[in-house]
Amino acid sequence: MDAIRAAGGQVYAITSEPQSLASRAQDDWALPFESIGDPHQEIADAARGHGWLDLRIGEVNEFLTRDTAWEVEHPKGFFQPGVLALTPEKRLLYRWQSIPTRENAGGASSRPTAEYVWACVQESLAKE
Repeated sequence: MDAIRAAGGQVYAITSEPQSLASRAQDDWALPFESIGDPHQEIADAARGHGWLDLRIGEVNEFLTRDTAWEVEHPKGFFQPGVLALTPEKRLLYRWQSIPTRENAGGASSRPTAEYVWACVQESLAKE
C-alpha cells in the first residue's frame, strides 16, 4: 500500500455486498483501503461499459446463504473477483478477472497476488 500510494495510486475493494457489510469487512479485517458496497453492480457495469473488465455474475443460492448470521443481499447476484488498475487518465495498466472453471475450483484459486499485480502495474507505468 505504501508503494502504491507513494506512486500516486489508490486501492479500493468493491464488493457486491451492501455497504453495511463492506464497511463491516473493512473494519473487522482492518483493511488499509476503502471497501465499497456495489449490490446493484453500478461500478461493475461501468467497468464493463468502458471495456475494462467484464466480471462474471453468479446467482445467490443456498450454498451462499447457509449458516450466515446476516441476510445476504445481492439483488443482481454476486460478481466474481477481478482486479483493475487505471491511470488518472483512465489508461489501462492491468486487469484480471476470475473465470470459474473446474480447474480453479469454481474461481476460488489461481488468483494473482498483490505483489504480482503491483509488479505488472509498475511495468505498465514504465512504458509511458
